[in-house]
Amino acid sequence: MRKPRIGLVGLMQANFGGDKEAFYARCILDLKRISKELDFDLLVFPEGIYSVDKAAEAVSFLQEAKADFLLVQNSSFASGSYIGILAEAAPWLGLWSLPEPEAKGPVLLNSFCGINMNAAIITHYLKERPLKYKWFHGFPGDPLFLDRFRLTVSALRGIVNLRGAKIAAIGGIAPGFDNLAYDAHRLEQRFGVVIDKTPAFKDIRQRALNYTDTEIAPALAEIAVETTAMDSHARAALDKHVRVCKAYTDLVKEGRVDAVASICWPNFRTEMEMVPCAAFGWLNDHLVPVACEGDVLSAVSMLLMKMATGTPSILMDLVEFDQRDHSVLLWHCGVGSTHYARCGVQLQRHFNPGPYSPEKGWPVMAPVAAMEFRHAPATILGFMEDGARMLAFSGTFMDKPGRDGSSGWLGDLKFNGQSGNVLDLVNTILVMGYHHHYPLVWGENSDLFSEISYWLDIHRIETLKYEDCNRM
Repeated sequence: MRKPRIGLVGLMQANFGGDKEAFYARCILDLKRISKELDFDLLVFPEGIYSVDKAAEAVSFLQEAKADFLLVQNSSFASGSYIGILAEAAPWLGLWSLPEPEAKGPVLLNSFCGINMNAAIITHYLKERPLKYKWFHGFPGDPLFLDRFRLTVSALRGIVNLRGAKIAAIGGIAPGFDNLAYDAHRLEQRFGVVIDKTPAFKDIRQRALNYTDTEIAPALAEIAVETTAMDSHARAALDKHVRVCKAYTDLVKEGRVDAVASICWPNFRTEMEMVPCAAFGWLNDHLVPVACEGDVLSAVSMLLMKMATGTPSILMDLVEFDQRDHSVLLWHCGVGSTHYARCGVQLQRHFNPGPYSPEKGWPVMAPVAAMEFRHAPATILGFMEDGARMLAFSGTFMDKPGRDGSSGWLGDLKFNGQSGNVLDLVNTILVMGYHHHYPLVWGENSDLFSEISYWLDIHRIETLKYEDCNRM
């Protein structure tokens, strides 16, 4: 995963009496220290910009360095003619002002007025150009600066690492799951991802069945250590489970794949007499995000969340809601994860047998990775319409019994950081026609995902308040 590349320039005007060059030098040193903490590359144009020629020189430097984001510090007030030039250096800008060095007397820097003017120039005079910016104020160690900047760096990390990422779409979308349809070209345009539809289910099956016992022995030992319990059905299917884990692992490594959207139903049941749920959970933990049922859009979301937060993501369904405590039950067949489990992961039979045949009746299928979510905050981020819109909400998993498989009740629901009513969430999901998958990651990340949506021009779905009637 590469680091975001953040450029820095300082705008100056000679007739402001503050020691602007000293302040700029101080900020460079502070940002170099912060760049190690936040893990980004800092690209400093060391000279103060006093002219359009110097602004053009800075642009050449930053373009050659391939800056992802440019911090434009008004080290003092400066001409508004620079910002249009500097906007060529990076797709997104940070407009940064410094506080006045003295509490009274003459205005020595007039820095805030400088970013006020530049923000207005971008918004009105340069409105035909697709420019986006965020304001910052204070010195790098100040909470007002650092809290906003830390969020931006995390968002950039997710965005820049999504560009060029390869999503392997294996086997297509599961039959009947038409709400997971997507347009690969539109996804590639918005996120910069590459959708590889070359791998087929038969490739996974052939790989899995062709391994020797010696080849799967290391993975078998590793999975056995991580599993807290295993029923007889899971034990009988363990060999196939390990083979499937290795097949996906090898495909991912050989193809340099960053995330997987894989068919599961019905192929694994009909052609391998097993289910891949536990394998997908293991892959999420150890390798790359895997979205079941061929859900490419959720695979993109899961990968973005993992890159932005540094935490593995997981994919759930929303299957129940409880008006008494305003909670929702997030559940899936059995993609349990050691990162999310309260008391470890247990390999078990799938609660749903089949497919039925006259000879075998309703055969039991395994293994699933069953778990209950531990008590912790989490955030959901799901895309609609090939990423044109997104649903995001957060909450905290409760100490409340779930259901067989992988599950947990999410309470204390929040939309855009505000406490919400569960019926508002249900109404929003159903009226907006959101699909049935809910990518999830640990932590309260609503602000982070809002920031990502801003830079990528993704419309965040606002809550539709519950009413007894439907409205146009």
